[in-house]
Amino acid sequence: MQYRLTHPVNDAYPLWLVLGICEVWFAISWLLDQFPKWSPINRETHLDRLALRYDREGEPSQLVPIDVFVSTVDPMKEPPLITVNTVLSILAVDDPVDKFARKWVPFCKKFNVEPRAPEFYFAQMIDYLKDKIQPSFVKERRAMKREYEEFKIRINALVVKAQKMPEEGWTMQDGTPWPGNNSRDHPGTADVFLGHTGGLDTDGHELPHLVYVSREKHPGFQHHKKAGAMNALIRVSAVLTNGTYLLNVDCDHYFNNSKALKEAMCFFMDPVLRKKTCYVQFPQRFDGIDLHDRYANRNIVFFDINLKGLDGLQDPMYVGTGCCFNRQALYGYDPLLTEADLEPNIIVKSCCGPRKKGRSGNKKYISRGQQKELNLLSQFSIWKTLKRVWKIEWIYGSVTEDILTGFKMHARGWISIYCMPPRPAFKGSAPINLSDRLNQVLRWALGSVEILLSRHCPLWYGYNGKLKLLERLAYINTIVYPITSLPLLAYCILPAICLLTGKFIVPEIRNYAGMWFILLFLSIFSTSILELRWSGVSIEDWWTNEQFWVIGGTSAHLFAVFQELYVFKWTSLIIPPTTVLIVNLLGIVAGVSYAINSGYQSWGPLFGKLFFAFWVIVHLYPFLKGLLRRQNRTPTIVIVWSVLLASIFSLLWGHIDPFSSDATKTAARGQCGVNC
Repeated sequence: MQYRLTHPVNDAYPLWLVLGICEVWFAISWLLDQFPKWSPINRETHLDRLALRYDREGEPSQLVPIDVFVSTVDPMKEPPLITVNTVLSILAVDDPVDKFARKWVPFCKKFNVEPRAPEFYFAQMIDYLKDKIQPSFVKERRAMKREYEEFKIRINALVVKAQKMPEEGWTMQDGTPWPGNNSRDHPGTADVFLGHTGGLDTDGHELPHLVYVSREKHPGFQHHKKAGAMNALIRVSAVLTNGTYLLNVDCDHYFNNSKALKEAMCFFMDPVLRKKTCYVQFPQRFDGIDLHDRYANRNIVFFDINLKGLDGLQDPMYVGTGCCFNRQALYGYDPLLTEADLEPNIIVKSCCGPRKKGRSGNKKYISRGQQKELNLLSQFSIWKTLKRVWKIEWIYGSVTEDILTGFKMHARGWISIYCMPPRPAFKGSAPINLSDRLNQVLRWALGSVEILLSRHCPLWYGYNGKLKLLERLAYINTIVYPITSLPLLAYCILPAICLLTGKFIVPEIRNYAGMWFILLFLSIFSTSILELRWSGVSIEDWWTNEQFWVIGGTSAHLFAVFQELYVFKWTSLIIPPTTVLIVNLLGIVAGVSYAINSGYQSWGPLFGKLFFAFWVIVHLYPFLKGLLRRQNRTPTIVIVWSVLLASIFSLLWGHIDPFSSDATKTAARGQCGVNC
């Protein structure tokens, strides 16, 4: 960069200036990305030691209770069968309290099967008899599979029936209208389905609480999407169970490791960490992604490199699911509190009056008065009252409420832990096509821009708190990365400009400067190799991530910077990268044609220009391959706009050549070819 700024290209000065600005930003962005990776760590858990200390066989368990939240939005977009599998996998976790389902969970416990979501367990293409020695396993597995298939048919039938709502709407068993007939205008409800009557499973074990919460929604109120849903859940759980810790998962993320809760307890029950740990974050792992993962759906680089590096700072970010929280941290407390500050159920005392001591944990039933409390706490009006006296829970103001919530906890001095057990704790569904993936990346980038423009921006928020410098830089990098789309788009177009105008963006390099360039590339290459070594990420995953960084940077990130464009359909997102591809292909054709017509003397400078153009095309190759595979499914408007923009751009730069000086233009008059 220093060489670029001190050696301008005189015959393409504006071109050189644009490139210099881009490289300054790239240097800043690279530094922000490197700082949090200075001290990566790999954590290990010892479940046997946890059991010896808090969960000895034959003695009452001393492990604290955990509330598990499952969030879902629309049963038409998120199939109920997937949500059911997630709930079943939660009920079947290896936990010392009586958390069993009627048939499935005793089967899982008896034969120690994994994963404990039946849809995914029965779909495994493995030898399910391996390590199984019980004679009854095959018979019971066959019976359980038949039970699940019948259950699956009943669930699917209910989904089909729900799509055909009567004109007068659905009614309850007592004849009253169902409150949820209008999904956008209904009161809040909280219904307890399991545990309130002391129900037992097939082995005689008591069932846990299973609560369904539907928060209040009205057209005139902002419900704050997922953040509002999680806040409703935490308020209701404070009345019902008030577990010391709580875990939130999306409805499509099931327990892949039945010991995941104990993995988190290894940190929460640690005498040193327990008083200052706000949450334990698990990595996200996904099913159903193609082998090559051309759109980087697994996000391996982020989960296995970035978050490991942040864990060395004791502050990995909250990523929205698969995270176990300390309830006190969500209540807005600072770490290392006195015993008086740790009094439970502050939410109930703030709005519903004081509660009797001892009402927490393992309740046998829900009274009518408590049911009214649950419904009350799911209402929007009571939340407005609570907000004045209680600064808690998921923070509003961004569609990426997870980043904002974790940031405010870290600003108060809490630390977080990144736990990567050998068997992934959770597995979920990820976008499998280009449109869904770009919309997902657009939402993340839009949330980062919202935080950047809000009062909670890490650039100026929390300097009176306890946020570490490197952690602040990591959060800054998280919110400014969409801006990189502007210099990235310019950088992707510059190779085509060089080929169309005959100007080269790299000045003549001397031997001394060449050595510095070689050292620069070697240092970047060495840094990447070291990252792959300590993280265990494969070169293929790393390269796929690099490719999608360019794809996302020229599409979704660019649209997020200009927030008004996010309402457009996904077809708008694929126009910029398609245009970049066409422009570079036109530039290659024009450059090669000019070199053929001008003789072999012009081939030397051409190779440098072609290298940069091919660099862009290779990075956009997965995007191009996805478009070609769609064939007739690619919207016509995308092709029309991309070709039109590429043609206009090529004509303007090829014939007007605004980066050339007047003297150069005068000297070039009368000459034909691509340099006119």
